[in-house]
Amino acid sequence: MRKIILASHHLMAEGLKDTLQYIVSSLDHIEAVCAYMDNVPVEQQLKNAIGVIDKNDEYIIFTDMLGGSVNQEAIKYLQYPNVYIITGMSLPIVLSVVLSLSNYDKVDETVIRSAIEDAKQQTVFVNDIVRNLEADDEDE
Repeated sequence: MRKIILASHHLMAEGLKDTLQYIVSSLDHIEAVCAYMDNVPVEQQLKNAIGVIDKNDEYIIFTDMLGGSVNQEAIKYLQYPNVYIITGMSLPIVLSVVLSLSNYDKVDETVIRSAIEDAKQQTVFVNDIVRNLEADDEDE
């Protein structure tokens, strides 16, 4: 089994989970961890979301911010086999990883790396793109 955990400060993870399930209604085994919404420590929330670690299962954990408290707690799970952590989660990266890996029996790290590179290309300052398009139109 492959389990997807979205972990963030406040409600980002729940919103992302809701959007993912809207786009890919067949998506199973996805958990959202929304830290600091109650008095439950992040450590406990992640433990509840992950459940009992099974060496035959795969766990893909997306966190919102590199070095943040949620990410720091997730990193503790790297001691287990088949745990993959991706930070800087966004809809494009999560969607790309989840859909790409659906074609694989086991996680292929090159697929994750490729999805990250693709997501980086989608982070742009749109004002510059529009200005460049307008400048191109004026040159014609």
